[in-house]
Amino acid sequence: MNILVSTDSRYLRITETMLFSLSQRCSRPLSVWCMQGRLSEKEKTDFRHYLKGRCGIRDFHWVDMSDLKGTEASFPLTIRHISLETYYRLFAQFVLPQEMDRVLWLDSDIIVKDAIDELYDQEIQGAPLLAFPNMGEAAVGGNAERLGLPGNCKYFNAGVMLLNLDYLRKGLSKEQVISFCLQNAGSFKQQDQDALNLLYGEKARVMDDQRFNCMVNAPSAFSAPDIVQRASIIHYAGWQKPWKIKWQSPYSFYWWDVRKAEGLTVRDYVILQVGSIWRFLGINTIEKWLCAPYHWIEARMKKSR
Repeated sequence: MNILVSTDSRYLRITETMLFSLSQRCSRPLSVWCMQGRLSEKEKTDFRHYLKGRCGIRDFHWVDMSDLKGTEASFPLTIRHISLETYYRLFAQFVLPQEMDRVLWLDSDIIVKDAIDELYDQEIQGAPLLAFPNMGEAAVGGNAERLGLPGNCKYFNAGVMLLNLDYLRKGLSKEQVISFCLQNAGSFKQQDQDALNLLYGEKARVMDDQRFNCMVNAPSAFSAPDIVQRASIIHYAGWQKPWKIKWQSPYSFYWWDVRKAEGLTVRDYVILQVGSIWRFLGINTIEKWLCAPYHWIEARMKKSR
């Protein structure tokens, strides 16, 4: 099973946790490809040792993306918790081996809770990729309409994608993808996710099955009450991450169960304990009330511009 990820120093440990969860649920041999452009040699060595020793992943490859330096203007960063590395997936078809016909992209803020063989074996002939509808706050904004996509297109989330590399290699060149991003950068409110939808939205296969991309930060969008229990992939999309003290939620324990299986650090214990107190006291709710006047004024100012 070919897996593709990207990471930076900030998300290196989070990526380890995601791949550890995958290794515990996958019965097939894993071949992992990690795109990076700014990691130190020590970080790369430690990461490789972790995957080999802790996850049993021996078929591992670094993909150096440092050649994209100098093209940063093509890749606007409009979301505070997302870095340049998220754009790397736009170039998977150019940097992975020619003999590889498909690869499963997984965001780092994911936990694999059950087997994903059914996802990996999906039919994708005639489509550039298979993905899942975007859920939650971003979806409410009408992203398909904002980007001018045809009415039959479903705006998809880029956190879990099965990429048809053979199809993608027959499309735009690397230089053309960079040029496309530069020309459309002003419309990328959801960054590379917008770029992917603009490039492939009309031909992508968007599979309406939340088991394989259960975005738990958007529970109001769940199509069934037990979708989280049945999900194979839990996705903590957005900026409310379970490893942050203030965002311990009823769904955080899925992530922390994996972290406990890895072995908790002192820092992990502190986050768990303080986070529990934070949630018990309802500090997030109090903070929301206190900030409400500010957000009200900010919204009115935006409308007047």
